[in-house]
Amino acid sequence: MNEALRQEVLAVDGVTDVIENRQAVHVRFENEESSSGGMCDLLSDRNRDQMEAALVSGTLPQDSHSIALDMEYAEDMIGVDVGSVIKLTIGDQEIPVTVSGLFLNDGLKMVMVLWHWTAPAWLQPKSCFRKQCP
Repeated sequence: MNEALRQEVLAVDGVTDVIENRQAVHVRFENEESSSGGMCDLLSDRNRDQMEAALVSGTLPQDSHSIALDMEYAEDMIGVDVGSVIKLTIGDQEIPVTVSGLFLNDGLKMVMVLWHWTAPAWLQPKSCFRKQCP
């Protein structure tokens, strides 16, 4: 998207922000005690500063087998904290990943997707994303 198109979209009555292509996929995740699901967003240069600010413990993921997890999901899953290994499932693929960090979703932008509001539950580096969703 170039700046001219961005400005044209912003000129539409009621539009306050333009979010370029969100790179996310719905995933299932589980440990021995519980399971859940949510949107997993690609960690990119565009959202890195915002996500760094949202971290409450640990670090942002650095490799293809680590993720950052929303604190609410971690609290709902018994025994999940920084350093925990959990199973991430996308379609038929099951991949063990280590929780490298926990973040608060409170200040993150919500996105309207398919008629419901959603925000990231997970963050992964591009290497992990590409391995699961080539």
